[in-house]
Amino acid sequence: QTAEQIFQGLYQTCPDHPHLLHDYGLFCLMYGQGQESKIEKGVAMLERAILKYPQFAMPYASLCRFLMQRNQFKRALETADEGLRFNAEIPELLHMKGIALKELGQLGPAIASLEAADQLRPAPSPSLYSDLGLLYSLIGQFTKAQTYYQRAFEIDPNYYPARFNQGLLLSQSGLVDESIEIFESLPELDRNAYEALLYAAACHPEKHRQLPQYLENWAETYASHVVMHTGPFTQRKQGKIRVGYVSPDFRRHPVSYFMIGPYMNHDTDQFEIFSYYNGTVVDDYTGLLQEYSFDWRNVKEMSD
Repeated sequence: QTAEQIFQGLYQTCPDHPHLLHDYGLFCLMYGQGQESKIEKGVAMLERAILKYPQFAMPYASLCRFLMQRNQFKRALETADEGLRFNAEIPELLHMKGIALKELGQLGPAIASLEAADQLRPAPSPSLYSDLGLLYSLIGQFTKAQTYYQRAFEIDPNYYPARFNQGLLLSQSGLVDESIEIFESLPELDRNAYEALLYAAACHPEKHRQLPQYLENWAETYASHVVMHTGPFTQRKQGKIRVGYVSPDFRRHPVSYFMIGPYMNHDTDQFEIFSYYNGTVVDDYTGLLQEYSFDWRNVKEMSD
């Protein structure tokens, strides 16, 4: 029998068993990639477990984790809050709530949630300390961020997220040599880490000359899965030209400072501007760019 057949048989016998609802739902989410009906079934199982057993913390955590993987941060936050209403001292739910708040741009409440989780954890967590370090760096408290990274290293000296985030922190602090040293010491570089290394090298007074060498294998390493496709260009005979801009930085940020001029000066008789915002921070620049867009779409919670 396959695992799914076993789950199906158990579900027919005990359709309301809390651990079965959780484990079967989690199984569907883990092995349902590309099968939306199985994903929906897994979510329904976890939601049924939550409905029937609101004191049972595991379904909240599993559903919250899945929603964050799909960038559904508002729904993940609602799930974490609901779980904490019945299980106020579950550190894992507080941790995930903090991450959801961070992605929604609520950095102060995110820090409070993670620090509450730290108080409740039976053992220190490098993941939690790394996330706290990142949050403190985002609000400009670099010394406190460094303190949390060091606490993560005391538990696991090679914890990858903390080492990567520390590299970013050193780069932002102007310690470019130390930043590059950390990035180059990582056992492997994912695309984000590689781009951070390139940025640090570009800011270095000497290593910026080595950017061609740094970039030499970028396409093979990180873009080999991209299939090149070109099609014939056909001149539009009528109607306006549609121009789309995508960015997580439609806010007070250098990207917006450069883009506000083109936004304001596009000829609206000839162009329609579509803006796709995959960030969370909303400020006066967000509103200004939105004002000059023909269509504004928030895509942060959409998958790739």
